[in-house]
Amino acid sequence: MERKTKAGSFTAYLECANRAKQAPSTVGSPVSLLTVLAATKDQKLPLDVLRKVSGMEFSQFAEGLKGLQEAGFVDVTGAAGSETVELTANGAKLADSLQAR
Repeated sequence: MERKTKAGSFTAYLECANRAKQAPSTVGSPVSLLTVLAATKDQKLPLDVLRKVSGMEFSQFAEGLKGLQEAGFVDVTGAAGSETVELTANGAKLADSLQAR
């Protein structure tokens, strides 16, 4: 049975941080989505803009975004076709810690 990590928990934070450290590159990864959002003034972007800026393939982008959302690092809000992706407080902390490396 697969163990589910509580969204926004410290365990989710550590798991994501560990995956990021083990990844050879953060370009085109969920971590790059966090980095892009952290660099914006309001720490949020329209979904379609984030997708274009990420340079990721659609399926890779969707999978990465879903993982970040399930871990509690981003929130996706808005009606279909006009969604906005925003860093949560935990997502901002993770992005800060990754930039400090």
